[in-house]
Amino acid sequence: MRHGDIWRGLDELAARHGLSTSGLAKRAGLDATAFNKSKRMARDGRPRWPSTESLALALAAVESNLIEFAALIAGQSSGVLPSLRLDEADRAHIIDSDGVLSATSDTDIRWVDETLHADTFILEVSTDALAPAYKAGERVIVSPQAEIKIGDRALLKLLTGQLVIAKRQPAAGLIAEPAWQRLSGDLGLVSNAKIVWAFRILWLSQ
Repeated sequence: MRHGDIWRGLDELAARHGLSTSGLAKRAGLDATAFNKSKRMARDGRPRWPSTESLALALAAVESNLIEFAALIAGQSSGVLPSLRLDEADRAHIIDSDGVLSATSDTDIRWVDETLHADTFILEVSTDALAPAYKAGERVIVSPQAEIKIGDRALLKLLTGQLVIAKRQPAAGLIAEPAWQRLSGDLGLVSNAKIVWAFRILWLSQ
């Protein structure tokens, strides 16, 4: 993370919300000159960095967050992912075998990686059904299309209708069938024959 990248991110943050850097500073409750270009270098040539507090105030002022700001620093794009509560996903036909959602929550959540598949979604863990792997209140980015490699975690729907979290294991047994180690619910292995779908878990936010 470089000095110039931080300041460029603040410039971009202000511009995306129709503000000048002075306008962003004032909205954040700071001195209007706090983010001015003249404040970015000391008289002796040393770089000046914005404080953690001023960054936090600026992000709160435009209802942004560190994830989005990191994307601006990296020059990435942002967008919106649909979100789904776990208690909704547990219903019979809300997600089909291809990962297509038939309904989503009213509120969407911003994401910052333009390379994600279009059908990627946020699962809001609203119950303790996935404990101890994930607790109520956590959010998980789930991709129906991303390749699941050995060691990756995935959200599985079993033929029984149960949703579980499992980790992809090396092939097991004489038939060399990939096995899944459960991380939620009853411990043990799950065979592919008992799975309706398996979606890779890309990211967890507490």
